[in-house]
Amino acid sequence: MSDFLLQPTNILDSASTRMDELRVSAGKADAYVEAGPGSLGQWDGRMFAVALRDHDSAVSTARRNIQRGEKLLNAVAKNLADAQDRYDTTEQDNTVTVNDIFSQLGSSTSSGASLAQAGSGSEFGSALPGDSIPPAEEFSGIPEWAQMVVELGGSLVSPSYWMGKVLEWTIGVNPIDWFVEQFTGDWKGVTKAGDAFSKVSEYWTAMGSAITNDCGVLFRGWQGDASDSAQSYFRELIEAHNQQASPLSKLGAEYESCGKGMYFAAKGIGALLGTLLDMVAGAAILASAIAVATASGIGAPAAAAMSTALLAWLDAILGVWATVLTIQGVTVGAAYTFVGLVGGYLGTIHPVEQVEMPSEG
Repeated sequence: MSDFLLQPTNILDSASTRMDELRVSAGKADAYVEAGPGSLGQWDGRMFAVALRDHDSAVSTARRNIQRGEKLLNAVAKNLADAQDRYDTTEQDNTVTVNDIFSQLGSSTSSGASLAQAGSGSEFGSALPGDSIPPAEEFSGIPEWAQMVVELGGSLVSPSYWMGKVLEWTIGVNPIDWFVEQFTGDWKGVTKAGDAFSKVSEYWTAMGSAITNDCGVLFRGWQGDASDSAQSYFRELIEAHNQQASPLSKLGAEYESCGKGMYFAAKGIGALLGTLLDMVAGAAILASAIAVATASGIGAPAAAAMSTALLAWLDAILGVWATVLTIQGVTVGAAYTFVGLVGGYLGTIHPVEQVEMPSEG
């Protein structure tokens, strides 16, 4: 005996329509990932060639789970529609056998709070989480006014600064900036990808909440063994949605942290290279003065003193270069650490794939 009570009598059709709307919305979330993190070039910079070796996997995993959720919602919508059709063809007899449609979704004796207790509304929701994901934002870096203050304090009187500017005006490229970009890559793109992953995390939470609230409406109006089996399945589906959020949020935070780290490494290396060029220019001027003084008998004593100063200056240059190499080494190490963290989080972002696909009734 399988009691089958619907109130109103078309509630399964309404639920099927709502699940299909959520399915379409999930497709938009998939497009969001493809156009956001999916657009980041893996080889945009030498460090990112290391750090982003798992980036394609992160994107494909995020998209695959959304696509899986899309298929699950499509199957659920079809099963609900099939149950409604069978109910309608029996002239709305309240005792009909429909368990063959929902029996594979779960056990009617499974534990868990009734989803009929979720919310208190009498109509299905209208929110579409995949339609309302905010645009991803990139890390803006140091404010422009702060950079101007720094320049007024040193860069504007730096020979290397003006050499770079002159070259930028004439050939269109600042050599120091170009070199740093080749080393670090598109750090803004990485922070933007991280923000997108974080917002996709919020999408999963919102989708889980939407399904939960809609189930409250559905199961307050649908009773019977088939309803119990379907509730068991929906609880599993909702939990799988909710489990996506935490690892994606952590993954997004790691991307943002990596991008910001690359940014500050780029700024540090760029500033040190500028200092290095200034020191080399100063050393060259000093070496020239030593050569002139040495050629003059009168300037010989001064040349000896300047030679001592030049040696100290060269030691300082080597010290700055050593700092550049240290930062480069730390940055490479951070890139490899990032690879490990991404791989770890990817291993936990798969609960939706573990939800059984409903068979067609």
